[in-house]
Amino acid sequence: MDIKEMRHEVIELAILLENYLDEEITTFFGLDSWDASYHAQIDREREIFVEHFLRYMSLNKKFKIIKKLIESIGEKLYEGFGTDEERFRMIRNKFAHTLYPEIEENFMPKMKIDLVKSQQKDWKKMYKEAKTLYLKILKELDSKIYTEKPRRRKHRRFDQIYLLELIKNYEKMIKELKDKSRV
Repeated sequence: MDIKEMRHEVIELAILLENYLDEEITTFFGLDSWDASYHAQIDREREIFVEHFLRYMSLNKKFKIIKKLIESIGEKLYEGFGTDEERFRMIRNKFAHTLYPEIEENFMPKMKIDLVKSQQKDWKKMYKEAKTLYLKILKELDSKIYTEKPRRRKHRRFDQIYLLELIKNYEKMIKELKDKSRV
């Protein structure tokens, strides 16, 4: 695999992870459209939230928010999660901000060629590490936000809790009425 392909894939992994964080943050704050009766309102609020808040937030800040949200639902991330997350961001930044993914020796000054080669010497190792860290981070976050089977969010908003309680109460009333009619 050449350097351009590695660079592309590392940046793509970072974008996928950032999209995951965006989706989980917006859902946590009740901006998913699970209830059709509020669909248009939620879409407008979600658009404002994403467009004017999340879009301009750094990946580092999104990680801080998601860690706080996970902590607020009583879950704990593995020891060293922060180090892995920081290392992933560092690798992503190296790949994203190195100006020359390939060396064009005919058009570059010798000093620039040496600089680029020194920047790229560990790219294969960092590429493999980024893929490993991406999977490790994603699996950890997913395990803290969702139950394994059946796959459901661990965090429930007030309106969801209220609806679930309402359903349970109705089911209880129906059962009691059925029991009375049998007597």
